[in-house]
Amino acid sequence: ASGTDVWASTRVYSPDMDGFRPFIGGRIQNTSRSSAKDTGTSLTAVSYDKSSDTKTIGEGGVRYEYSFDSNFSTFAEGSVETRSSNLLSAGVIYNDRENGTSLGVRVMRQDTGNAPSGVIGGMVSLNVSF
Repeated sequence: ASGTDVWASTRVYSPDMDGFRPFIGGRIQNTSRSSAKDTGTSLTAVSYDKSSDTKTIGEGGVRYEYSFDSNFSTFAEGSVETRSSNLLSAGVIYNDRENGTSLGVRVMRQDTGNAPSGVIGGMVSLNVSF
């Protein structure tokens, strides 16, 4: 089976309060998967139906950011989503203020629902201001 996960998100941050910035945001995402059939013995044969699911998710949290100089900063943030997920992340950002761009690297941990999934991941992002 093959699949796609497409999403768009946005956040609104409060003004900086000694490095702390509460935020609210939202995301819309679509996850789809083609059908698949795994043949085998009666004990191992499995079929997966084609599926597509679109969700709208809200979030709220707080971010702390510390600048080492005009170009480098580090951050940590935690948020709670309306689908009962908790997300903790931390990272480093390089800002090129002359060009209005930034490059960030983060590591994160996400737990969903009552049973922590412990999903750990990483992300590299490039932001460009117009």
